[in-house]
Formats: sequence, C-alpha cells, structure tokens
Amino acid sequence: MQLYRYKGAEFVKELNGIFGFVCVSGDGADMIAARDHCGIKPLYIGYGEGGSTWFASELKAICDQCKSIEEFPAGHYWTPKTGFVKYYEPEWDSDEFVSDQVGDQFTCSIYHLFALVMS
Repeated sequence: MQLYRYKGAEFVKELNGIFGFVCVSGDGADMIAARDHCGIKPLYIGYGEGGSTWFASELKAICDQCKSIEEFPAGHYWTPKTGFVKYYEPEWDSDEFVSDQVGDQFTCSIYHLFALVMS
C-alpha cells in the first residue's frame, strides 16, 4: 500500500513478475486489485448480493457467495472508483507497430506460398 499511496494505482506499471493481489487500506476506504500482464497467477472477481465484490485465487473460495464470477483480466488493475483499467500496453501490442511495408511483404509471401501449394 505504500507504493500505492505514493504513486496511485499506476504503480502496477512498475511491477515486474507474476502476481495477482488485492490490497485494502486499514480503514477499508481504499483498495486495489491487480493481475500480472500475462495472467499467469489466477485471480477471479465475483459479484454478490447487495453489490458486494469478492476476489479469490480459486473459484471454490467465492462460488457460494457470488451471483456471477469472472476471470480477472490479465494486465489490468481494478479499483472501486475506476473499475477495470488496462495497465499493460506495450508498444508492440498494436496494429500500428508493424509498418505497412512489412505487412505488404507478408501478404505477398502468403500469396506466393498459396500459389505454390495450389500448383
């Protein structure tokens, strides 16, 4: 919680490793849940009666308390104020990362390979 207090929810961008966690302040007024960028560590979020929110690393821990349960998305954090926020957005994970020239070369290669297979 110290890093969370210092940098806010965006501190998860600085974490390196595999994790799934929920941190709650002593008075319960502040909380954050987060999951590693690849989703290696399991984390589930469930919604119960009266708007309650539950978290667990195993489904059996919350299945009796929740009306609906979903897998916590990899590379996201969650706070009561923001809901889910995708924090892991590497440069290579976008359509713009591959230049048009590389895309055109790839397309040409696929057509050439297809023509060889079909002949």
